[in-house]
Amino acid sequence: WSHAALLAGICAPTWLTTSSSIPLSPASTWLLVSGAASLGVGDTLASAIGRRFGTIKIAANHPKTVEGTFAFLVGTSCMLFVCAPPPDFVMACKVVLCVMVSALLEASTDQLDNLFVPLHMY
Repeated sequence: WSHAALLAGICAPTWLTTSSSIPLSPASTWLLVSGAASLGVGDTLASAIGRRFGTIKIAANHPKTVEGTFAFLVGTSCMLFVCAPPPDFVMACKVVLCVMVSALLEASTDQLDNLFVPLHMY
């Protein structure tokens, strides 16, 4: 299931965006890349940074760390801002808030997070 969830997680936001009638804008660009941003950048950084530098566990019996979650937040936000700079401060805050909730979702799930996190970001 993991490989199928990874493929679906990366592709589903793009499929959903291109099959709808959403006009091209920074928001639609964020929707298009949300799968790649959350899995390709965020999940990868969370794993790498969390394993290498992570010392503060999310929970006592949970392997994920605060440092990994923070790496997800920073990396994914940076990718989204590079792909489509937000038009104003309020929109930037909304994007960061969405990524923050997605980072917390990624940190709290063990099964099928490769599917749920990109769909949540979408």
